[in-house]
Amino acid sequence: MSELATRGGETWVNSPEEAEQLVAEMAATGVDGIKSHGVNSSEIYLALLESAARHGLPFDGHVPYDHNSRNAELDRVCAGVDCWNDFRTMEASALAHVEELIKVVEWSDDSSRQASNESIRQVAQDAAEDGLWVTTTIHLFRSTVDQASDLEGTLAEMEDVIYVHPGVFDSRWGPGANAYADLGSRPWYPEYLTAQEKMLLALYESGALLMSGTDATLPVLVPGFSLHDELETMADVGLSPYEVLRTSTYNPAQYLGELDEFGTVEAGKRADLVLLEGNPLEDITNTRQIAGVMARGRYYSRADLDFMLDLVAQDYETVKTTQTLVKIAFPVVVVMLLVALVWFIGRRRKVSQTSV
Repeated sequence: MSELATRGGETWVNSPEEAEQLVAEMAATGVDGIKSHGVNSSEIYLALLESAARHGLPFDGHVPYDHNSRNAELDRVCAGVDCWNDFRTMEASALAHVEELIKVVEWSDDSSRQASNESIRQVAQDAAEDGLWVTTTIHLFRSTVDQASDLEGTLAEMEDVIYVHPGVFDSRWGPGANAYADLGSRPWYPEYLTAQEKMLLALYESGALLMSGTDATLPVLVPGFSLHDELETMADVGLSPYEVLRTSTYNPAQYLGELDEFGTVEAGKRADLVLLEGNPLEDITNTRQIAGVMARGRYYSRADLDFMLDLVAQDYETVKTTQTLVKIAFPVVVVMLLVALVWFIGRRRKVSQTSV
């Protein structure tokens, strides 16, 4: 595994001892938490988890690959329900996506990646009993179906795509760069998506601890806007509007141990509020009808919010225009340099011949 920092660069870890040292170094820099991603070895995963606990850092992420039934090419230390039971013994406090539970659930059909209903219910009940926090990330996998069937059409219909940085769009979202379009076309994908939605509903019915999440900026998830998509997808799967709202308010505050600070509307708590035009308990899509936002005691009207969004869109349009000009100008400049080089070489030869 490696540490990929926003400041640039990677630090590769090859042993539990190196993992512990990395967490200690990260803690010293003041990071907010540790997330596991791409960890092949459960020994390294456990070292990260335990080291994060010693430093008082929240820990979540993906299950280790050697417990992941999707990775047939890797040496796994378990199979089926044994993977889940062994993972439980590690006493992880959180997982980054509902999908992670499907990776360790017992499948009734490996080729279609169809999970048995009994296995899903059991894992959900165990997760609730263990107090395991699970972030949802369901809309991403529904959107993958749309990307696979008509990526260009999906992007064309997205009004909020103007808030995506052109560099992100070109490198991850657009045709030719979008890996999720290929993922959604796999024969086993429909059953895999169904299994995740069944798991989310089972977690909800079991009383498990859920938090909303979108995994932005994966395609086609625009930060902020994609949260509304996530809430609506959760409601469509079967969660009540009230419980859907809790996944973005009360529950995250509880997870962070900050309920005294935020998570509910009460006197003395931090003034972080969203004023809506409609009641989201009646229709969860009303979360999009934002009249204003109070952030840390400062109020932003709808006009203020639109102004800030316009600035982002204008900035990204400028970047896009600059990139386009560079693409056009680059070959012209190259040709001019080649012409100049040929002229220079020819001139040198002519001068040399004259001297002789």
